[in-house]
Amino acid sequence: MNVVVLKHLESILLGPPQAHNGFIVFPLKTATSRMPSPLTLEQAVRERKLAITEVSDAGDVTRLLAINRGNQPVLLVDGEELLGAKQNRALNTSVWLKPRSETIIPVFCTEQHRWERASDYFTPASSIIPWKIRTRMAVGQGEFIWHGGSAKSSQEVVWESIAALQSQAGIKSITGALQDVVKSAEWPMQRQTDHFPIHSGQQGLVVLKNGRVLGFDLLPVAEAYAPLHGKLVRSYVFDGLMAPPGRSGNPERAAFAVTAFLKQIQQTAEFEFRSNRPGREIRYRHPELNGHALVMDGQLAHAVFLN
Repeated sequence: MNVVVLKHLESILLGPPQAHNGFIVFPLKTATSRMPSPLTLEQAVRERKLAITEVSDAGDVTRLLAINRGNQPVLLVDGEELLGAKQNRALNTSVWLKPRSETIIPVFCTEQHRWERASDYFTPASSIIPWKIRTRMAVGQGEFIWHGGSAKSSQEVVWESIAALQSQAGIKSITGALQDVVKSAEWPMQRQTDHFPIHSGQQGLVVLKNGRVLGFDLLPVAEAYAPLHGKLVRSYVFDGLMAPPGRSGNPERAAFAVTAFLKQIQQTAEFEFRSNRPGREIRYRHPELNGHALVMDGQLAHAVFLN
């Protein structure tokens, strides 16, 4: 396993468990990264240092142009949704944007029945795509990359997943937009996430539902993790809003399951995906989990593993 990723996995410390409605969330701390603290998508857009737009007037469903006008790097996290332009999209991998740079970023569609310009630039959604869609996307990407392709997602699988969520929620969306489902659940989702507040110095989280590990996200720069905490929690717990309340289970057993999950990650097949984007993109594939890590200048920027 990549030594940078392994160092952080081996140094992970679990914080006190937070339990509610069948979920257990463990705050994570790990070795401190020496990389400069990047701006998040929302911070950079709010400060007008980042603009994301279509690659051309005609547009390309799978690619967007990110223009970093600032003097700080920006970290885009996989699954972050972008609203507007010709069609809502979401990142299908994490991307590091260097200061004063233009970068083509890989995306997939989260709005099936619209292809007309609603705005010149994209705005960030308040949440990362739900865990179930994010997981299915990661599986498709892993298979495609492992067999020599690029970081693409199975668009049909994404649309099917969004349609299933709309059916469960009883929501009809003219454009088949994921965001319409997310907005309909905004209030109950906020009440759910209030049970999982951020801890001081937190650098990631691992989430379980009914005793099963759903996955974890790790950003070793605490200042980079903090603005993303709420978005990540909402991603993991969103599907729980569509199901009957569960039992959180025993925290000690949950901690044991997390330890086993982390060991399983270390035994997962690893493949470095080469792209024209900054940093090293490392993919992981296992029958029971998929993940990827972004390493920038010998430092871990983001790692995510989904079960």
